[in-house]
Amino acid sequence: MKIKKIYYSLQTIFNILLEKKLYLINSPQNYLSLLEYLKKNNIDDNKVKIIVGFPSDNSISQIQKIHSSEIGIKNDLVFLKERFNQKFLNFILRILKNLKINKSLCIVGDKKSILFKTLYQGATKAVFLDDGLNLLIFNDDDLKVKDYKLFSYFDLNTKKLIKNDFSFLKTKVQINYVSSNDIWLLGSPAATFGIFDKNTYNSIIKKFAKKFDDKNILFFPHRDEKVEKINFPKNIIINNNITEPIEIHASKQKTMPFLIAGFYTTALHILGTILNEKKIILMNINFNTNLINTNGLKERYNLVNLKEQYNLVKSVLEKNNIENFF
Repeated sequence: MKIKKIYYSLQTIFNILLEKKLYLINSPQNYLSLLEYLKKNNIDDNKVKIIVGFPSDNSISQIQKIHSSEIGIKNDLVFLKERFNQKFLNFILRILKNLKINKSLCIVGDKKSILFKTLYQGATKAVFLDDGLNLLIFNDDDLKVKDYKLFSYFDLNTKKLIKNDFSFLKTKVQINYVSSNDIWLLGSPAATFGIFDKNTYNSIIKKFAKKFDDKNILFFPHRDEKVEKINFPKNIIINNNITEPIEIHASKQKTMPFLIAGFYTTALHILGTILNEKKIILMNINFNTNLINTNGLKERYNLVNLKEQYNLVKSVLEKNNIENFF
């Protein structure tokens, strides 16, 4: 059985390496950006495979849901996490990358992925999609691609930019009423991942709920967030049923809240772009970044600059007229 599994695994690897074009994504946001890029450029090449690396199981579920929906891309979707052990796959690719099987085009959602680097390095052309803040701090020093573009919803100061204004998703917005009694609060995995402690997270949520104690607050947990131990105030209702990115969920609603708040999330920036004509207030819950457990993050995740990234998000949100809570 193991020999058979290894055979099919190697067959899949060689199929991917021999493809001249690939779409490489690692998150639901990557999928949305890929969708927008293909629509913007009228690309309808169903033969190109969409390769998904090793995101969380919840991210995989959201990608699958978008893909199977009416707006889903019709290309084959390959989830490597379902077929391989990541260490085994990285080991094989490190051996095979010296074969120099170069691509004509790679559309890439996670530039830093070791797996994706093996596939897009040496490509004739690459298009890099937004993946959190990666394009804001884009560096091409180690980039071995003949020609590349950045497809971003940020206002990047480069001639390489193709602006993503979410023109396709805007056409799906159905809102006809904004409720003055309702608020959406977007959760954060910060406490779950130990970026700061749960008591701090609870305290911030309580302060927010107290400020809007006469409103109904619908809380949307982040897909990688655990909320079981959070003691929510009475005016907060948890919505655990959302199984798609908040941007798509918002586009389907006929009634929306007057306020959407989140914790240093680029989702606010995207929602601001999609809902810019709907007079909905967007708010960043700008907690003190000195609360971030920098040393612990370095030990667990090799993250050394998360505080700077949070402050960078805050700056971007402020430039787009998104309010601060504190």
